[in-house]
Amino acid sequence: MILCIAEKPSVARELAKVIAPGAQKNQEGFLEGNGIVFAHARGHLCGLKTPAQIDEKYKRWSYTHLPLLPALIPVCIREGCAKEFNSLKKLLRDHRRFTSVVCATDAGREGQYIFDLIYQHAGSRLPVQRLWLSAFTEESIKKAWANLQDVSAYQGLSTAARLRSYADWYVGMNASPAVSLAAGPTINVGRVMTPTLKLIVDRTRENENFVPETYYQIVAEFGHVYQGTLLIPDGDTFYSTKSMEEAQGMVGKIENRQGKIIKVKKERQKEAPPKLFNLGDLQVAAAKALGFTAQKTLDIAQKLYESHKCLSYPRTNSRHIDEAMVDELPALVRAVNHIDGVSEVAREILAKPLPKLSKNYVDSTKVTDHHCLLPTAVPAKWDRLSAEEKALFLLVVKRFLAVFLPWAEYNKTTILTQVIEAKECIFRTTGREMIRPGWKVVYGTGKTDDEEEEKQGTLPPVHEGEIRPVTGVKAEEKQTKPKPLYDDGTIIKAMQNVAGELEDELKKQLKTLELGTEATRAAIIEKLIHIKMVKRMGKGKIKNLAATQFGRDAIAAICDETVKSPLLTAEWERKLAEIEAGNLTENAFMTELHRYIHAMVETLKGTSVRVTNNSKGPGKDKTTKSLGKCPFCGHSVVATAKAYGCSNWKNGCKFTVWKTMAGKNIPEEAVRKLITEGKTEKMTGFQSKTGKSFSAALVVKKDRTIGFDFD
Repeated sequence: MILCIAEKPSVARELAKVIAPGAQKNQEGFLEGNGIVFAHARGHLCGLKTPAQIDEKYKRWSYTHLPLLPALIPVCIREGCAKEFNSLKKLLRDHRRFTSVVCATDAGREGQYIFDLIYQHAGSRLPVQRLWLSAFTEESIKKAWANLQDVSAYQGLSTAARLRSYADWYVGMNASPAVSLAAGPTINVGRVMTPTLKLIVDRTRENENFVPETYYQIVAEFGHVYQGTLLIPDGDTFYSTKSMEEAQGMVGKIENRQGKIIKVKKERQKEAPPKLFNLGDLQVAAAKALGFTAQKTLDIAQKLYESHKCLSYPRTNSRHIDEAMVDELPALVRAVNHIDGVSEVAREILAKPLPKLSKNYVDSTKVTDHHCLLPTAVPAKWDRLSAEEKALFLLVVKRFLAVFLPWAEYNKTTILTQVIEAKECIFRTTGREMIRPGWKVVYGTGKTDDEEEEKQGTLPPVHEGEIRPVTGVKAEEKQTKPKPLYDDGTIIKAMQNVAGELEDELKKQLKTLELGTEATRAAIIEKLIHIKMVKRMGKGKIKNLAATQFGRDAIAAICDETVKSPLLTAEWERKLAEIEAGNLTENAFMTELHRYIHAMVETLKGTSVRVTNNSKGPGKDKTTKSLGKCPFCGHSVVATAKAYGCSNWKNGCKFTVWKTMAGKNIPEEAVRKLITEGKTEKMTGFQSKTGKSFSAALVVKKDRTIGFDFD
């Protein structure tokens, strides 16, 4: 008899329904039929013991116990899981009844680890085979069951799973006490969690301290027909200046002049369909299009996979299709040709043989454990899906259908117009006209699931050498904008592409390395929120992620920069992938890990930052002191790094008083008087551009800027 262990009850039921139709519950409460017992866990039943569970002396944190580096970390049963574990233990140790056991947990590193811990802690000696599923359809299950592999074929996966858990344990069980003993309250430190927190803390501070700067660009109209924007002399970038006087001077130089078209460039542009989804990309798209959190996207995708069977395995990191499944693609298109919104496109695709897909979409060398996210050959029972399930599934379906359609094509026109009387003044005008929507028809609006609406425009027919009078010119006022706070989608994207978040000198080292895995990123975000280091905020459908004061203080207290840097953990992820592939030994990885933990503990002992209990609180940041009400909109005026400004700046109020003006530091008392009375007392200590000292009062001008009054 064979024992089959699935990760959860629903999976065991589905396996039994396909492999042993008519299976009945046995006395242990598991389904049994065709000589197979379909048992199940409930996720993680076992875990690694904490230091206090290993030895009571570790209950009280002490530097004398650090670093903790047991060569073998004992396994324990998780709280509340004893009943389920003991049921499996009894079966796994019944060597007379069973000849082998099939590992049917999720086909990935985490699923393998769940089984390995149960098998190890149960003390089983049964031979193990692996069931590897990339889709949960009847056909896929039958095919996978007919091709069971000896578990030794997945030794690299098992080793990488165990070493990943050891690395997490070593960092957490050493860094957390080391920094907490020095800083005050308990500060959770994690190999992936802490660098992720650092990204959020840095972005939060950058956003809060950002002081918008006003600048001006010159826009001219030619012959009442088209507009252009001024370029820098002999350059390809737009002219801009922070000086209104300079901008107005440029306007005077150009108005009522004549323009000559010196270049008209027309080019055909093509845009390929986007790559197919992996889980991270789907989480990014769902956050932007639907406002879903990363965890919500994963939960819905898992349900579409397990319960509705219309989606392939969700926790995939691949964006490609395996060449071996190309012949199955028509069946996948047929499975979605009944869905409103895509049925017409699907039928058009099926009306002729499917085109051969390029290596952008089909490439076996880029498929690891599982292929990209795809609809399965099982048609979705549309009336049984919730509105949210339909919305998420449609994102995958549209991305899938798009790859079978032609590229989108545009005509792009660029016009360069030179002011005849000021030849250094050249204006650029661009227009983009869609001439063939191609794959974008599947999205209807021309807007994809994760892109902004495109600004398209058709320019009038013009020719080089034409003279067009300047019929209007203005200095267009603009403001610099901060990088937006992260949301679930953008933090997932940042974790996928760590190099994009770092300084230039680190980018080459990281290249394609990532923070965390497809299976763990959502849980990391939720944990940071649960322990009140990060909070979700905002009123719209897309909520921002901002660091709490406790999160900021924790990052300040962790004085070992390597613990906070994504460079180290991303490098470890790369090495774990090498272990999976058999290209790196366990001994080499552990030697380096031990060396690092020793150095890390010594560094963290030296932290000088104290974190108060007040900062832990309910996740609210320390409030910023108001200096009074803005004279223009009534909101609070607050101090930032470089200025005193209106807190309503995001909604357009531009009232700003720079902390340093004409070489003089402006005190808070003067700002209070300025915003209540419109004018300060006369102050000394200002310095002109020529270095001459002068005295003046500050006044609020009608255009909401601050000026000098010399009376």
